[in-house]
Parts: sequence; structure tokens; C-alpha cells
Amino acid sequence: VIATLDAEAIQSQIDMLETSMANADALEKNQNKLNQHALEQAKTDQQNQLAAASQAISDAQYSYDSAVNEVNSLTSQINSLTGQMNAAQDEEQKAFLSEEISVLKEQLAGAQEAVSSAGQAVTEAKNNYNSVKSSTDEAIYSAQNAVDMQQYSATDNTDVRTQLEQLYDQLDDCTIISQTS
Repeated sequence: VIATLDAEAIQSQIDMLETSMANADALEKNQNKLNQHALEQAKTDQQNQLAAASQAISDAQYSYDSAVNEVNSLTSQINSLTGQMNAAQDEEQKAFLSEEISVLKEQLAGAQEAVSSAGQAVTEAKNNYNSVKSSTDEAIYSAQNAVDMQQYSATDNTDVRTQLEQLYDQLDDCTIISQTS
């Protein structure tokens, strides 16, 4: 070795670029992990929200079916009592049956309103399910897009690697060696 030139500035640049590259790689891995987590969370959220919306549909449908059964039962009772009233000979018996039929008709009116309300609840629950499906599909799409785009936005260290190679060459040039034959 004939002479060694001051390589401190070059070594400092090399160290800085290597640290910068390592940091960029770590940030990219972390961002990829975050994007993947967001995608999995969006899928889980969709499952949970759709399960709740589906349960709401089932509950509303049960209420609707119960209300329809009540209407059918009251209608059957009214028809039966009406038949009995028409067949009755006793005026007192007819008056009693007529009173019973009036009470049942009032109950029937309330039950029919319950059917209408329950039918609306079923429709609203189904609309809510569709809304939840749409919004959670969009969340999944966005999260999947972030994961997919990560590969295109991945840090390209080609320029940094080229700079490092040039700096290593300059570092090697700082040492002057005599050639002996």
C-alpha cells in the first residue's frame, strides 16, 4: 500500500445509504403487514355484520310469521263464532256470540296492523342486509386494492444500489497499491 486517502466522507455516505435502504425495506414490510391486516379485518367485519343483519332478518320474519298466524287464528275464530251465531236460535246466545265476534274483530284489526308493521320490518331488515353487504364489499375491495398496489409501490432500491456500488468503487480507489512484478 503506497497511500490511503481520506475515505471518511465516502464511508459516511455508504453508511447513510445502507441505513436508508434498510429503513425503506422495514417500512415496506410494515406497510405490507398493515395492509394485509386491514384486509383480514375487513373480511372479518363483513362476516360479523352480515351475520347480525341475517339474524335481524330472521327475527323480523319470525315476528311477521307470528303476526300472520295470529290473524289466521282470529279469522278462524270469527268464522266459527259467526257460524254458531247464524245457527243459534236463542237471541241471548246470538247477542253473546255477536259480542264475542266484535271483540275478536277488534283484536283482528290490531293483528292486521302488526302484520303490516312486521312486513315493513322484514323489508327494512333485508334492505339493511343489502346495504351492509355493499359497504363491507367496498371496504374489502379497498383493502385488497391496498395490498395489490403495495407490490407496485414497493421501494425500488436500484438507484441506491448503483450509488452504493459507485461509492464502494471510490472507497477502493482511496487505497493506492503499487504493482510489483
